[in-house]
Amino acid sequence: MPYGLGAASNGLDETAASEILSAAANAGINWLDTASAYGEAEARIGRWMAEDGGAFRIVTKLPALGTVSDDEAPAAITNALSKSLARMGVDRVDICLTHGAEDFLREPVAEALREAKDMGLIGRFGASVYTLDQTIEAIAVPGASALQVPLSVVSHEIANADLAERAAEQGVAVFARSVFLQGALLLPPEGLPPHLRELAPAVERLQLLARDAGVSLPVLLIEAVRRFPGVYAVVVGVDSAAQLNELAAVADARDIDHALIDEALAAGTRVPARVADPRLWPEI
Repeated sequence: MPYGLGAASNGLDETAASEILSAAANAGINWLDTASAYGEAEARIGRWMAEDGGAFRIVTKLPALGTVSDDEAPAAITNALSKSLARMGVDRVDICLTHGAEDFLREPVAEALREAKDMGLIGRFGASVYTLDQTIEAIAVPGASALQVPLSVVSHEIANADLAERAAEQGVAVFARSVFLQGALLLPPEGLPPHLRELAPAVERLQLLARDAGVSLPVLLIEAVRRFPGVYAVVVGVDSAAQLNELAAVADARDIDHALIDEALAAGTRVPARVADPRLWPEI
């Protein structure tokens, strides 16, 4: 499905998706992030693993429960998880998340996930969260052991509050997402849509820093987030196998100077929340 600024307008076809999965396996990438809401993603992963004989560790997300009552929530979760497992052709996923903190903070939902873990259907469980307060509350849920949080050079309040580090100390695996701000940080400044024009000075500065240091901008953005204490892994999306191979080069980027990382983080400090938080972007 299409996602992010500059993404393929019609999403990816089956061949392109298969090429990306093969490239990921060849690059030594061992985690996939997916969800029942991501178009054909789960089914394509299942077909690729069945045909190629490869395997990944998988993070998937439950559909939003919306108006489902507390009494109905356990059955809804069991049904959704069963369908996800069937689509991927697996008996278990390593991590199951709710697609938002609102669902995860409902006790019947958390209890249903604890039961799914006890049954061996999932390894860890948790939520994909957005705010500082949600992160604090999610960490406190009994049994919570995985979180996805937004972290980038223009949005790192969760890391600044030491929440990622605190979560990791409690055995919670913290996955950082939105490191490219849905692709906005990779666009040329003049190519930013009107509602993101305030991002231009930060993007220009980041491009300059990367160019002067002789590193690619995506690598700089990933490495800046990966160095936050407590971050287990970084979640990125790609449109092609070639794009994936470029990003996989971050594995060799450990020699990026700490001073450069500090400058990259400083470049994003003045970006207002209405720009740094995609939830606040106007619908186009």
